[in-house]
Amino acid sequence: MLEFLQNAAPHLLANLALFIVLAFGFAVLSAYLRHLPGYVRQGGHGLLFGVMAVLCMTYPLVVQPGIIVDLRTVVVLMAAPFGGPLAGVIAGVIAGAYRLYLGGAGAPVGTATIVASALVGVLYSLRCGELKSLRDALLLGVISAAITLPLFFLLPDIVDGPSFVARVGPVFAVLSPVASAALWLIMSIELKRRRADAAVERSENRVRDIVDTASGWFWEMDAELRFT
Repeated sequence: MLEFLQNAAPHLLANLALFIVLAFGFAVLSAYLRHLPGYVRQGGHGLLFGVMAVLCMTYPLVVQPGIIVDLRTVVVLMAAPFGGPLAGVIAGVIAGAYRLYLGGAGAPVGTATIVASALVGVLYSLRCGELKSLRDALLLGVISAAITLPLFFLLPDIVDGPSFVARVGPVFAVLSPVASAALWLIMSIELKRRRADAAVERSENRVRDIVDTASGWFWEMDAELRFT
């Protein structure tokens, strides 16, 4: 068990690091989608989340050929709460198609975890709307682990399901909430900054329009009603 964790931890931590780097990139790109029409914006978010899930699968923990562990389910689960129901569906389709393309003995179970994660994310989005708190992000991370780990019992006979869950489960159960919380924090900081910049720009444009269209003069007065 200890030897497995020593071998697995670097791969899973590397996957988490990749996840965080991608989250920063996504936050920047996502800010440019906010002015697009609803379904177009959701589609763009779905594409971004789908690509992010695919990239997470490029550096997984390889248990054995065809059986991999990574944070794709967290990405797919968070797509709808961040981008809307359509984003969750698109991200799930992209990630599921890529996992099937990779193939291997674990492909059916791996695809099932993606479908289940996408479904839960879409249901959350329809019921609760946009993801607004760190607590909810942590909860979704726990749900991601709760969805994924039981499905590992369905792995083919070449892998001992209970033993696999016992070895991988503790690490994955910790990393999933950490990853979802990190994504929420990164997205929140970047989007708040972008919204603040947009608000300043709108205010400046409004003042400029007033000045450009005004036919008279403007004066400023101080607190004692003196012109300044």
